[in-house]
Amino acid sequence: MHPGGHRVPSSRVQGTLIRKIGVSSREEVERFLRSLEEDRNRKASLTRIYESVSGIHSHWISGPDRESLNRALDELKREGILRV
Repeated sequence: MHPGGHRVPSSRVQGTLIRKIGVSSREEVERFLRSLEEDRNRKASLTRIYESVSGIHSHWISGPDRESLNRALDELKREGILRV
């Protein structure tokens, strides 16, 4: 830390954190998750972010049509991931 600087505890940080991971297939999701396992610093960084917000976060989900979106939402509900 440079002279005169200070560390702000993450619990005091306010605002919106946005990170686009840009995955659109199961293979891309698996590749992203593998990349976290292979890069401990990257995984630790994301872990700190999730801990700072008590694991509460949101995702923007898009698809080619309403039917595709409904199937994705149904699957997320079945897996207990989606809370509405």
